[in-house]
Amino acid sequence: MAEKKGGTDSDVFLAFVTDAESERVLHEVSYSDLGLKPVIMKGDLEDAQRYLKVNRSPKVLLVDVSKSQLPISDMARLADVCEPGVEVIAIGHVNDVGVFRGLVNLGVRDYVVKPLTENLVVRNISAVQKGAVPQQATSFLGAGNVVTVLGARGGVGTSTIAANLGWMLSDTLHKRIYLMDLNLHAGVLCYFFDVSPLPGLVDLLGPEEHIDMSMVEKAFVSHTDRLSIATAQLALQDHFVPQVSSLKKTLSLLGQSSHYTIIDCPKNLDFNLMKTIVAESQVLIIVCDLTFLSVRDTARYLDLAKTVGPAQQRIFVVANRVGEYKKGEFPQATFEQVVHRSVDHCLPFDNAGVLEALNKGQPVSAQAGPFAKALPGLVQLLIGRELKAKKKGLFW
Repeated sequence: MAEKKGGTDSDVFLAFVTDAESERVLHEVSYSDLGLKPVIMKGDLEDAQRYLKVNRSPKVLLVDVSKSQLPISDMARLADVCEPGVEVIAIGHVNDVGVFRGLVNLGVRDYVVKPLTENLVVRNISAVQKGAVPQQATSFLGAGNVVTVLGARGGVGTSTIAANLGWMLSDTLHKRIYLMDLNLHAGVLCYFFDVSPLPGLVDLLGPEEHIDMSMVEKAFVSHTDRLSIATAQLALQDHFVPQVSSLKKTLSLLGQSSHYTIIDCPKNLDFNLMKTIVAESQVLIIVCDLTFLSVRDTARYLDLAKTVGPAQQRIFVVANRVGEYKKGEFPQATFEQVVHRSVDHCLPFDNAGVLEALNKGQPVSAQAGPFAKALPGLVQLLIGRELKAKKKGLFW
């Protein structure tokens, strides 16, 4: 399968239609007046999904749902292979308010009942070009999620989990991912992917007035077309405190072009900055082991999240390196009693696999081992649905 390039084609209108009349109407539109290049194909939702697995998403996508028995479910699957930023118009032959509402709730800009007309096409494209707010301000992709991975104590494997979550979401689920390592003096995320740290992350967290998307992109190293990593490596004697306003602006910009921004949050981070990160995160993953020190600080971070986190924030407690200490570990039930909540997922101790992967600059989840086998369960929690096994060991 060809490697899919990241981002949308900013000047492309892509259409998949099932009938000759709609195809004829689309060919009559003057796309040059709209600043777009047309790519018009005969096909349905499944054809669109196959195409977009391996090709860049357009600026505007028109897709025919006429042959779909479950258009809302099928459109949700299409969203899985689209890049953030695409605007979607659906067309069909059923004049059903339930279908309309369901598609709009997914973030589809409009649902047009056939017959398609040139005026309807131009009107929808013009609304996109002018930046008009769609009928419901919902991203088609559920994009822009900030996921913070925070260790209850040092050495519990926070960076390992952040790196492997990013890799699996991008490689297996075709999501656009930015990984940000906020340990600015000794970050390690880049080494999981055999790339070098760049100074751009420090610049990005400095004065706010110079921050724009081009500056953001320069701070990240592209591992693949869907996965980018930002890691710094300040001298140990250098004192630098990231600006809270700059971090907020950076996360806002990343949210416009990613499905997930995953933050590896070090335990020794400036506390005001840590509170801001927790407050900006849609998902907080607290990584612990089953030891006394983790019990204490897991409870404290849960209290912090309740105080400063958004109302709809999802919080997961993940026990990592389970089995490392054997007799020295708390039973999981005892740990849960003390922190007054369940452990959401356990990842087994896999020291040989983790070290081997790090030495090779490869994600642990690309190998076969206890950690790799347990990681999909955490991904399922994050995306809110079960991963289904496919051939070659991949999930979809």
